[in-house]
Amino acid sequence: MSPLRRHLYIHRPYILSTLLLLLGLSIFFFAAGRLQNNLGWLVLGISIVALLLLFITTQIWFFIQIERNIMPQIHAWMIKKGRISSEDQILLPYVGDSRLAEPLLKHLTVGKLWLVDVYTPQIMTSNTAGRMRITDTPPDKDTRLKSIPGSIDILPFQDAELDVVILHHALSEITQFGDRHRFLQEINRVLKPNGKLILLEPLKTQARIIVSPIDLYKLWNKSEWEYGLQISGFVRVEIQTPSALTILGRATIPGQYEAPQLPLEF
Repeated sequence: MSPLRRHLYIHRPYILSTLLLLLGLSIFFFAAGRLQNNLGWLVLGISIVALLLLFITTQIWFFIQIERNIMPQIHAWMIKKGRISSEDQILLPYVGDSRLAEPLLKHLTVGKLWLVDVYTPQIMTSNTAGRMRITDTPPDKDTRLKSIPGSIDILPFQDAELDVVILHHALSEITQFGDRHRFLQEINRVLKPNGKLILLEPLKTQARIIVSPIDLYKLWNKSEWEYGLQISGFVRVEIQTPSALTILGRATIPGQYEAPQLPLEF
């Protein structure tokens, strides 16, 4: 499925309902204006058409930002600024988007990538997650890749087993703070001392209010991300917002020896 078709399918309920609402209102106001020969109704109709065009423009901008700007930037940052080694043991818990597996596998040599499906319908109540799962394309088979089941409460790993955990459109699909906190604590458990949690998640911003207000209830802003990570046991939380839609962050857990880390740069 092409990126455009995937985007339209995932966001179809919001896009279609908004388009139909604005189109219906514009037709109503134009018809009322002509029937009653009332200029006020016609002005309202023109205003609704302007809103309709603005909505279409913002959705086009949203798609371009996500698929043409943010995703390539995420791939480059994840490896370089996330300081992922080619020998790392990496966990990618996913809900419905495993696209990051391919660039990770290209970087790994003797390292290993674990894909863990943590989708839980009772906790992830939005339709977005389910639609992402339908459009997701599993990565090709690879000896460095292993897919196993899991959950946000129990990740199938021993304590301090992994070097890196990457969250991409996973934590943001969990709506309750308590569930997010449990998931972050479980991630903390499986990370080695000085292990890294890398965040590639959507962010609550003013731009997000315009392009996708229906998702705001489940998103955190920058300060909420920092607080949620700190109370879950992570230290040296570094979060950047290189775009108006996404956060890129890195957090580590304490260890006996804390290796120096380069600052986040974009």
